[in-house]
Amino acid sequence: QTFIKLCAARVGQLINFTALSNDANISDVTAKRWLSILEASYIIFLLCPYHENMGKRLVKTAKLYFYDPGLICALLQIKPEEVASHPNKGNMFESFVIADILKHYHNHGVDPRVYFWRDKTEHEVDCIIQESQKLIPIEIKSGRTFNPRFLDGLNYWNALAHEKSTPGFVVFAGSSQQMRSHNALVSWQSIEDVFKK
Repeated sequence: QTFIKLCAARVGQLINFTALSNDANISDVTAKRWLSILEASYIIFLLCPYHENMGKRLVKTAKLYFYDPGLICALLQIKPEEVASHPNKGNMFESFVIADILKHYHNHGVDPRVYFWRDKTEHEVDCIIQESQKLIPIEIKSGRTFNPRFLDGLNYWNALAHEKSTPGFVVFAGSSQQMRSHNALVSWQSIEDVFKK
């Protein structure tokens, strides 16, 4: 129970096996085995980084996510009325959206090729979907209203990826749909639009 609660507190973060095992008072080997059990049980999933060299030193550590955001809240004892102001709200929302993307592919019988991207200077895109030879970048924001900074990661990515990348998407907690600088702003309620487009 302690271990899975520690995992829930780290949702959306790069995995640090040493810190996780120290906090749980177990060995690194045991921590990796227990994570494998949680992964095989479809409780958590590990999102690997996109590795193709684009002239930048890249982070090569996976991120930890949960399939069920309700389980995260239960483990961390977060009440429904506390979610909106909780410090982990952004990471929980990110976990929820990426899990939905993975479920879309699984439900269509397709092995998802889904990653994240981050370089050593902490420029990041939350989700990269590889479709054939194209890369679809997706930023995930828990804000309900658009902020121009939502596009920072996509703009930086597009400058590096060039023709390898399609226009990107910002999936956010609001309800509107619109185009912003060649990138589409999509409500979490309409995430299927990402696959239609």
